[in-house]
Amino acid sequence: MGRKVAISLRIMPESADSDVEGIARKLKEIGFELKDTKIVPIAFGLKAIEAVFLLPDEANASEQLEEKIKDIEGVSDVETVSVTLV
Repeated sequence: MGRKVAISLRIMPESADSDVEGIARKLKEIGFELKDTKIVPIAFGLKAIEAVFLLPDEANASEQLEEKIKDIEGVSDVETVSVTLV
């Protein structure tokens, strides 16, 4: 079995009115192993999703993950917070 990496992401919604809980639910359906999600307040009613995924340690895996997340309706931006070999 190949090595895996844990990637922590901050997912920003399009607006304070976006369905953050709905976005968090959709993260489970994009085909990557989701380990944890947490909704955190940012400012002025805006909330972000902090998510941790477990991915194979392969070229382009994190880019593919970010593209799938950006395709979710209501997502404005995805930022990589950390990457750790597990």
